[in-house]
Amino acid sequence: SGTWNNTGTLSGNRYGNFLQTAGQTTVNGKFAQSSIKIDGGSLSGTGSITGNVVIGSAGTVVLGLSPGTLTINGDFSSSGNLMFNLSGADAGANDLLTITGKGSFSGGSVQFNFLNGFQPVAGNTWKFLSAKTTTGWESLSLTVNGLDAGLGWKLADTGSGMGLSI
Repeated sequence: SGTWNNTGTLSGNRYGNFLQTAGQTTVNGKFAQSSIKIDGGSLSGTGSITGNVVIGSAGTVVLGLSPGTLTINGDFSSSGNLMFNLSGADAGANDLLTITGKGSFSGGSVQFNFLNGFQPVAGNTWKFLSAKTTTGWESLSLTVNGLDAGLGWKLADTGSGMGLSI
């Protein structure tokens, strides 16, 4: 329930389990366990996690060092909160959650924030999540912060993940 910041490589055994009930886990290196469960607090970083990841309803994923990419080598399921930061029209200027397995969602929220004075315009599109398959988007509460009046947004299944369009 404290703060753990991994910038190196930490590999548990194939039966290892990681459970966080509060606090903060930051993965800017490599982290491997059989299962990673974030029941409370936050998971962030720009590294890679090998193992199945479960985000509980009191957990939050905040991609790190925005822009940044967090890679999950396994399945990902969430009933918690996801936060993505967007700071430009180019793909490399924005957060990306990459899941090599399945992404499933059963409640929680997704929040998009525009950073560094970036103001999107009609026609801007970003892929923010990459996965083999995704299910459960209809169960999520969605918020887009910092969008100019008169502009709308929609989510789109890209066939290999999810995107946000203005």
